[in-house]
Amino acid sequence: MTQIQTVLGSILPEELGTTLMHEHLIVSAFNKTFVGTEKSVQPSTSRDEVDFNDPVTMNILGLLRRNPILCKDNSIYSDETLAVKELNYFKEFGGKSIVELTVKGIGRNPLALQRISKTSGLNIIAATGWYVAIAHPDYVKNKTVEDLTAIMVKEIEEGIGATGIKAGVIGEIGCSNPIPYHSEEKKVVRAAAGAQIETNAAYTIHPSLTDVNKRINSLQCADKYVDLIEKEGINLEKFYLSHADRTSMYLDYHRKLLDRGISLGYDCFGKFYYFDTIFIGAGGVTDGDRVKAIVELCKNGYDKQLILSHDCGFKTDLREYGGFGYAHISRNIIPMLEDKGVSHKQIRNMMIDNPMRLLAF
Repeated sequence: MTQIQTVLGSILPEELGTTLMHEHLIVSAFNKTFVGTEKSVQPSTSRDEVDFNDPVTMNILGLLRRNPILCKDNSIYSDETLAVKELNYFKEFGGKSIVELTVKGIGRNPLALQRISKTSGLNIIAATGWYVAIAHPDYVKNKTVEDLTAIMVKEIEEGIGATGIKAGVIGEIGCSNPIPYHSEEKKVVRAAAGAQIETNAAYTIHPSLTDVNKRINSLQCADKYVDLIEKEGINLEKFYLSHADRTSMYLDYHRKLLDRGISLGYDCFGKFYYFDTIFIGAGGVTDGDRVKAIVELCKNGYDKQLILSHDCGFKTDLREYGGFGYAHISRNIIPMLEDKGVSHKQIRNMMIDNPMRLLAF
């Protein structure tokens, strides 16, 4: 029987409902991540305005909306009660399921996700894999591709550690610098492909979006990932590229990717930052840009290959700290899409049917 694996067990695909395909509920991304090294790439005038080790307070919220990595506390989630409160907004607007893509090395906590799922009444899908190279646990460098594949397969088929909780998705597998990936990241990308082939689980990659050496933003290098995983032999219909909306100004590039059979994640709704600790001018796109691109792709008939989400990964993404939270797409973006001519069927494809196709075993 076709099923979807949640932290509370298997469900039927039709039970999935409205789904966010790229979110974080419990995370500690500043525990040895790429952000800790990028802040030294170029001195930032704004860096002097707040102590990196300060907690998030009302006094610095404005600075953090401009640059969310000015203090490490901004990317540490550990409050399960707050997570449930934030998810309740999503639930009020018809939300049913969350794909939680916190992986090993950045604070994955499947037992916490299980408690949040029970309390909130939402389906939560946990992930297996590893993020960018600098966040890899030390053991990764000593493992072979086959070793890493076996770890992911075990977490999908048997459970994560002794928890009995099965992962239901592979990734977000992280890629950073040098472009298109660090050598250790390439190994994990290949290992994840092996796990996808063996289990037929959904698989997603966090692409390199900034070349810190050349000071280039919004890179168009996803074809390199697709080339590699296609060569490995994965089912491309079960792969979605995360953070594709960061390159939504390049629709010809997106069409070429979509024509290869993969899906694209427009999954940073509510985010617009300038990461001036990487280099001056490094930043993202607006929700208006995202909506405009989705409208055009829907006109081209690509709605069956798009998924939507927010990638809430900073405290300042949450309503509690002045952000838009997990209900932003349901509350604000879908009405914008409808107003611009995107049909109810196309919205259902992006929010329900496409997640169901990707996540079902």
